[in-house]
Amino acid sequence: MVIFTRAGRAKVIEDHKKALESAEAVFSDRYAKNECGKKDLAKFVIQNAVESGGFGVVFKAEMDGELYAIKRQRKEGNHTLFIREKKILYALSKSIFIVELFWTWKTRDYCYLIMDYAPYGDLYRIERIPHTEERVKLLLCQVVMGLQFIHASNVIFRDLKPANILVYERVYAKKPYTCAVDWWAFGITMFELMTAKGVSPFHPVGTSLDDVAKFTAENEPEGLDRFSDAAKDLLTKLLNKDPAQRLGSGLGGCDVIKKHEWFSGIDFD
Repeated sequence: MVIFTRAGRAKVIEDHKKALESAEAVFSDRYAKNECGKKDLAKFVIQNAVESGGFGVVFKAEMDGELYAIKRQRKEGNHTLFIREKKILYALSKSIFIVELFWTWKTRDYCYLIMDYAPYGDLYRIERIPHTEERVKLLLCQVVMGLQFIHASNVIFRDLKPANILVYERVYAKKPYTCAVDWWAFGITMFELMTAKGVSPFHPVGTSLDDVAKFTAENEPEGLDRFSDAAKDLLTKLLNKDPAQRLGSGLGGCDVIKKHEWFSGIDFD
């Protein structure tokens, strides 16, 4: 872990505040220029696959003593989505809370994204759920910072969940409706991390996808009484079904969440 001097810490805080103020302009410029560099895959030693799914396969790779994650996707039918993902990720890579995209590469059949490697995997892998409120607080305060930067860039994530929050050295985490959808997902993630994997406060485990929307629309969140009063209050406000009234989406935005009582022990600077 980097230990900052008082002057160094002040500069990091000031630089972060300036980055937030200019985030939208910087994102728009980097997105438009689309200047992400290329790196020949022949320069890497591919070690093993670490994740796979409908998005493709992610490999662990090494180059010059450094580890990288290389995401491989087939070109067929996904090329337009790949280009958009590349441009967005590259344009957002100026925050320490966002996975950094270093280079891209392509062959006749595949496209590749060469990114930060997360040695501890995602939030499902660092330790068994449930976590204590204090541990979840330390994890999610970093997610708040990541979402704040993404929203300041005028981007909506739309896919927040434990599997998409990666963990790096010393258990530091990184991380496109309106931003209200991300704060809803943040609340669901908070509940799940303190309860059990795959559990929702709105519908039973095993509910079919066809019934999820119906259950969520017709029910109020359950199971909040097991948490502290502060956690229950935050969850209730994050899971407000009216996006305009949901905490984080109105006046004050992310700062209102950072100032909530549940985060009172967190120095976000």
